[in-house]
Amino acid sequence: MPLYVDAVDCNLSNGKIVGYVLIDNIVGQEVVLEADVTYVITDANYELSEIHLNISENQYPIDGAGTKTVIPSEYYTFSEYNVDRTSFTFSGVMWPIDTYIIAYAYICPVGQ
Repeated sequence: MPLYVDAVDCNLSNGKIVGYVLIDNIVGQEVVLEADVTYVITDANYELSEIHLNISENQYPIDGAGTKTVIPSEYYTFSEYNVDRTSFTFSGVMWPIDTYIIAYAYICPVGQ
């Protein structure tokens, strides 16, 4: 799936594709899947700063007030900070088959 920079408020028409997220090496049975989730920057002007991955039975995370949100601090599944590189993999991620996945990254110009 494409990875965008500057897609404010999840509006993809405002953003620019600078890479992709790959869900690979999928194995599993009828109830649980396991895979690697890799974020890759293909535009040499950008790098990953933080990475967040939300896996949930809900389409969007639910914040403390019980409201749907896309704010990464509300993602409770996986987060990685101070990445400062062009690719990162969460290996062996497991989830039930009937779930939603949101892959989010803070993407910065190289060196910032």
